[in-house]
Amino acid sequence: MSPRVSVLVPVYNVEAYIQETLRSLLNQTFQDFEIVVINDRSTDRTAERVQALNDPRIRLFTNAVNLGRAGTDNYGMTLVQGELVAKMDGDDLCHPERLARQVAYLDAHPEVDVVGSWVQCFGAGQMLFEYPAQPADTRAQMVFNMTIGNPSVMLRASLWREEGLRYDDQLRQTEDYDFFGRYLPQLTIANLPEALIQYRVLAHSVRPAVYEERLRVAHQIRERLLTTFGVPHSERELHVHNTISHHPFQLGDITLAEVHDWLWKIHVSNEQSGFAEPAAMLRAVAERWFLTCYLNPDRTHNSWREYYRQPLARHYKPSTRLFAKFAVKNFVLCHIQRR
Repeated sequence: MSPRVSVLVPVYNVEAYIQETLRSLLNQTFQDFEIVVINDRSTDRTAERVQALNDPRIRLFTNAVNLGRAGTDNYGMTLVQGELVAKMDGDDLCHPERLARQVAYLDAHPEVDVVGSWVQCFGAGQMLFEYPAQPADTRAQMVFNMTIGNPSVMLRASLWREEGLRYDDQLRQTEDYDFFGRYLPQLTIANLPEALIQYRVLAHSVRPAVYEERLRVAHQIRERLLTTFGVPHSERELHVHNTISHHPFQLGDITLAEVHDWLWKIHVSNEQSGFAEPAAMLRAVAERWFLTCYLNPDRTHNSWREYYRQPLARHYKPSTRLFAKFAVKNFVLCHIQRR
């Protein structure tokens, strides 16, 4: 009898972490699962460490050649037996209730195709990624950035078996954002508002060439998504969009007024296209407006004054903590400018 859940774990040179990762899966409270480990031609002892656990729930496969993450995931999806597929990186850790809570959510929400969770970083970074919970918000905010953490994903295997969804195996970077952005019109995506994944952050930095490739692909995905959302754009507007999506703390020659005009255009265009729920899109652009003002005091205007001067300020209420920090930051800035 096939297991209810297949956990797909692509691995490459993670010998130091793979056993801890797999134990966090083997110790789940939900037990009707298999673990499909795909070794992408590791050059270390990753495969031996997997085999050493000697657990019948673990099925180990090795690629004939190195395929990268996208190609490995596509291959892995041909091997899974479960109705539901959970994604997992070879060096991360699962909360003991992860599978149980995600299975329960998908059972209770048959209209949802994919469910993720918040992601807590550990190791060289401690950031908590709080992804939007509701499908309307995950769709609207996707125009700016990925709204689900790939290592936290659980999806229905029918997306592959019956609907033919695939990762672009030509991509070596940002294949997850490409996948969810490309299939956004046909996917309903939600997140559980709790950290069910611990994401390991390693101390070494990303090579410049890899970083540039990720950035280039992400820019292309956002441009494609603007078309999907029905938002016409010039080259300058695309530059504004990519800047406030990826580097909202480095505006360069972009003014806050220009940012607001662009965000308002997204809102108005979406109201006409109806691709995202209008209220959700308004929340998304209003939050982006606050974040940009919070991080970027304008060179010629007080960002507090500019923020509240514009209509989007009426559609987002920051937390008390963020509101206080925003106020203090601008008070200090104005005091320095007067000296």
